[in-house]
Amino acid sequence: MDLGDLDREMTATTLGIGLLILYFGFLKVVASWAHRHSSGSIEDYFLASRSLGVLVLTGTLTATIVNGLAVTGTPALFYRGGLLYGQMFVVVTISCLLMWWLGPKICLDGRKSGNITQAEYLAQHYNSNLIHALSAGLGLLALLPFLAVQIAGVGKVVAVVTGGEISFHVGAGLCVLSVAAYVFFGGVRAVVMTDLLQGFIVLAFLVVSAFAFVYWAGGSAATLAEINRVMPEKLTFNETNTPAFLDNVLSWSFALFLLPHVFQRLFMTETPQRVQRTAVLSLALLLVGVVTTLAMAMAATATFYGNLQDPDHLIAAMYQRYWPLGGVFLALVLFALTMSTIDSMLLTASSIVTRDFWCLLFGQELSTTRGFALARWMALLLLGLASMIAFTGIGRSAIVPWFTISAAVSTLLLWPLIGVFWQRATSQGVIAAMVLGFFAICTLRFTNLGAGVPLGFASVGFLVGAASFFSVSLLTAGHSTRTY
Repeated sequence: MDLGDLDREMTATTLGIGLLILYFGFLKVVASWAHRHSSGSIEDYFLASRSLGVLVLTGTLTATIVNGLAVTGTPALFYRGGLLYGQMFVVVTISCLLMWWLGPKICLDGRKSGNITQAEYLAQHYNSNLIHALSAGLGLLALLPFLAVQIAGVGKVVAVVTGGEISFHVGAGLCVLSVAAYVFFGGVRAVVMTDLLQGFIVLAFLVVSAFAFVYWAGGSAATLAEINRVMPEKLTFNETNTPAFLDNVLSWSFALFLLPHVFQRLFMTETPQRVQRTAVLSLALLLVGVVTTLAMAMAATATFYGNLQDPDHLIAAMYQRYWPLGGVFLALVLFALTMSTIDSMLLTASSIVTRDFWCLLFGQELSTTRGFALARWMALLLLGLASMIAFTGIGRSAIVPWFTISAAVSTLLLWPLIGVFWQRATSQGVIAAMVLGFFAICTLRFTNLGAGVPLGFASVGFLVGAASFFSVSLLTAGHSTRTY
């Protein structure tokens, strides 16, 4: 390494540290503002008193969905699977259509009943403590792996763009500490205020990066030609990638609507009309993100195919080769993306504990003062648990498969939601769908029993859940008491 390279690396590191300090300072200001304007109630801490308008709701929803996975795991999906990336267009379209179709009723019913969590909303319809417990448990299980891989994603990218000057553990640790302070003091008001700005800045970054990556790769024609040369077997559907495509479509599509921290945003506004407008605007913004990320993934794959040990480093490696200083901005954007997702998930996970499990265990809601205090400390405890997972071998492994686990688990919440709209659904059918679907997912994912099954664990879990839900509901339609 010559002196010029050393100077450039030192400049990038110095700039990166400076930008991170400014960013953390900005977060502290926002958190302090939110803390001063908070009413000190659980509803305000988790839902901002249901006061969000369309623009703010769209910003926080976009920033929550376009998470660190967009610049780490999703481009790696193209590197590993080529045509598999096409699922992203299906996923964002279905999730936004579900929001447009089902979201208004969820918003209206949730506001009338004072629901804060997804499990509260579902359990109230069936008048079932067992469905309440299952929904809350599945929601928490879906959030924890997703939380861990978000933290791990930050550590990976920061380590690459700084050439190892900042290690995986230090990068991930900085993320955890900043999130802890931000969530503890600011609550959801701090989240949505920064999400509005961060969501649109991140999309602008993706657009600029897409053009830069294609240029560095020699142009669009050269990129396509190189992709066709190095990975032709991954550009058509076959017996290897088709099950994975179906797996992700049947899990991710519903997960981007059903993951508890996304679902909870439907309770943050006053009118159903705002939900529908948000769904349309979010679809437009998310499709921009999908197209630009695909361009980045293709250009980087054409450049590095066969030469990367960990494809999750794909985007960071592209910046490191052609514009190391750009890696600093990538690290900052990843911090912003991850913050927008982690803080939302933490708040939702905390609401599950303080609203769902507390009520189930003690039969009553917490007082305003005790609930507010417990919610803040529970967020820190859950962040610590997710961090422990992120720092293990699980956190250092590929990101996409772990997100698929979270998505598959959260998709089981589709069946109680359908039951809200389908009059012949029964509590027995919902319980059977969640229990048997979860058993199928765990059996195929964590044992060797699924070796001869042509479909993936998420697809099997979805199909088992569907079959159980409809068959048991039809069999018990005249005998359900709706109370367990």
